[in-house]
Amino acid sequence: MPQLLTAADPGHQHAVLITPMHQAEIDPSFPIIRLAMPKVQLPAWRQYARRAIASKSPGRGILAARWHNRHHPAGLACFNTRTELDNTKTLCARPVVAVDILHPDYLITALVKQLGGVT
Repeated sequence: MPQLLTAADPGHQHAVLITPMHQAEIDPSFPIIRLAMPKVQLPAWRQYARRAIASKSPGRGILAARWHNRHHPAGLACFNTRTELDNTKTLCARPVVAVDILHPDYLITALVKQLGGVT
């Protein structure tokens, strides 16, 4: 899956980078997941994230959104797709969550835009 940079100029203050989540991002992303799903515990998140990251299916995974000049994710989208009887694809993305005091909408918009290319 290609990376998505939402601004032509990476130095732009609202540039968001969307990438598939990596193993090293699982634990730092846990507080973001807890905001969307407060009952999820760390071991369950680790297990889910490891399976999603290891999946060879292009229709399953976790996207991480970060401000271009930051190291840790500020948003996540867990997703999977399935093929219906009529060969159409259905995308399920849950949760799609972002943490930013001023501009969570930029992060969510970038995640949704990248999810649109999954199916």
